[in-house]
Amino acid sequence: MLIPLLFSAALWASAHGAKRSYTLKLENKVISPDGHPRSAIVVNGVYPGTPIIAKKHDDLEILVVNNLTDDTMPRGTSIHWHGLFMNRTVYEDGAAWISQCPIAPGDSYPYRFNVGAQTGTYWYHSHITTQYCDGLRGPLIIYDDHDPLRHLYDVDNESTIITLSDWFQEPSPAAFQSVGVPRSVLVNGLGREFFGNSPLTVVKVATNTRYRFRLINAGCTATIEFAIDGHSLTVIEIDGIEVHPYPTNLLSLTPGQRVSVVVNANQTVGNYWIRAFALWEGISPIYDDSLAIFRYDGAPVVNPKTNRPQGAVLRSEEALVPYGIPAQKPVEADVKINLNFTFPVDFWTLGNTSFRVPPLPVLLQVLNGANPFVAEPNGTEITVRPTRESIFYLPRNKLIEVSIPGGAALGPHPFHLHGHSFQVVRSAGSKKYNYINPPIRDVVNTGEAGDNVTIRFRTDNPGPWYLHCHVDFHLEGGLAVLFLEEPSDIREHVKPSKEWQQLCPKWDALKTGRKYSKSVWPIRPE
Repeated sequence: MLIPLLFSAALWASAHGAKRSYTLKLENKVISPDGHPRSAIVVNGVYPGTPIIAKKHDDLEILVVNNLTDDTMPRGTSIHWHGLFMNRTVYEDGAAWISQCPIAPGDSYPYRFNVGAQTGTYWYHSHITTQYCDGLRGPLIIYDDHDPLRHLYDVDNESTIITLSDWFQEPSPAAFQSVGVPRSVLVNGLGREFFGNSPLTVVKVATNTRYRFRLINAGCTATIEFAIDGHSLTVIEIDGIEVHPYPTNLLSLTPGQRVSVVVNANQTVGNYWIRAFALWEGISPIYDDSLAIFRYDGAPVVNPKTNRPQGAVLRSEEALVPYGIPAQKPVEADVKINLNFTFPVDFWTLGNTSFRVPPLPVLLQVLNGANPFVAEPNGTEITVRPTRESIFYLPRNKLIEVSIPGGAALGPHPFHLHGHSFQVVRSAGSKKYNYINPPIRDVVNTGEAGDNVTIRFRTDNPGPWYLHCHVDFHLEGGLAVLFLEEPSDIREHVKPSKEWQQLCPKWDALKTGRKYSKSVWPIRPE
């Protein structure tokens, strides 16, 4: 996606490609992806959910049908299209209580949006309380007919999407209350609990063929290190942005991150382990490698006997230079925001405030003319201070710089910004600032003590946009802020659909089904 970050919305084309329609039917079903049966949420009967496939400038209409019935998990829902800018369609961003009311049980809602000029690897997931930990997640891929790195690979299709996810054997509200540890890691929906013998995913390849594998960490809590025994990985995309090819043997993805790698199947015909090594709170191994099988055509149907690759793990994006985006001249940011999160007792705070969703969606309040309590810029710099709602007003067309010190408890934390990509001008593990050709992501690892990860983005997309930790239990515990980009522009440019306007009345009319649907600490029924 050759869109310079600081002018992304300015280059948002009004062009339209094909219209593509999908239906996502949500229901509860007992599944056993790691050999242990539990009630979960499936999309169209499967986990991970149905892949959504598009091309640049396509119009998507995705009907979400909420048939959830299991009261041990949230039944109201909303779907976030992770990494997509939703320019002028913030009401389709899918963050419950920020951009919409939930979709009520028994109801449906059609999300409609244009993907614009974005291409690359994305995903969708629930964005209400901890619901996506129960299974509501799936890949979303936007292909580019003119991919500038197309000469590096031969195969790139649905068979080369690899979804990684940690997995709990209890409903997410119970796991959240007990601060549970996931019991397994799944590769395309299959894995094994410890020394179990449940089926594993098999990825089939042909000899001397180059594959573009699109890796998605759709996990709830765990960072995952990925490798294929005996094969090098060449990184060519991170979070929807092409990068200069970068070879490695192992790489690390925090929850929410995506990486495309090219793998040349040029080794001896046989079976090789695919490894997905999970890290709890980013550093301590939960268990041994979770595995899948990389099987060449003609290889016997047996388990591999290969060894784990050795060498450094690519954990930092600092070395990943955007491809096709010209180097920039360093410029001073218009607004600087310094965040410092703490975990004093049992919830996260920013200053003295833990983020709590409001009783009405922020977008609805703004469209109705309300002025949510916000922290105004003081000169050119904001040193974060306590605010009632942790909502920060950002003026239009300004270069915003956000610094997040590392070393917070239970970290490192993967921070995701809705509505934007951002430049990572200082990465975890580095003291250098790069304003010339920094990596571009939408999820960044904030690092350890001594780090001061710094990101930049331009306010060219009016809306209320979350910046939050993508460890879902941490978001539920208040580890988030909200950036409110120019409310007057929201009221001028954002025009929600009639169906959107009915979401809140339908939700308010519910007699049952609202349990676990608001972000409070601890989780408790309404």
